[in-house]
Amino acid sequence: MIQEVAVKKLRMNTRQGRAAFRAEVKMLSCIKHSNIVKLISHHDEGGIVRIAYEFMPLRSLDLYLYEHEINKEPLDWQTRMKIAEGVAKALLYLHDQNEPPIIYGDLKTSGILLDENFNPKLSDFSFAKLGPTWDCREPGS
Repeated sequence: MIQEVAVKKLRMNTRQGRAAFRAEVKMLSCIKHSNIVKLISHHDEGGIVRIAYEFMPLRSLDLYLYEHEINKEPLDWQTRMKIAEGVAKALLYLHDQNEPPIIYGDLKTSGILLDENFNPKLSDFSFAKLGPTWDCREPGS
């Protein structure tokens, strides 16, 4: 079976950069949500890192908000609301339903990818961090 993927290629020449890459891969490999891009594979060799993600044919949301072509209709209200709802569901999952919580640190339109039906998926977890876990028991219990 052939699967179309998108490949992100990074040059990693610092220990800190490699640690951030490993953390992102580990985080994405544990996340399963319909509004978060799926990690397919990763490879780290000789200072070059490649990460393969599921292919999103309509690319990023910013192309439909800021750079639309002349004579091309902007996104209709229903589609915009569908995208906003999908992004909200992904953030709710990361922040409140994932254990441990993940703080998605860099929400921007270029990090929201769109499938062929304008379903959104968060991508680019380079600024994401594991959130705190709270123990809210009463003192002395």
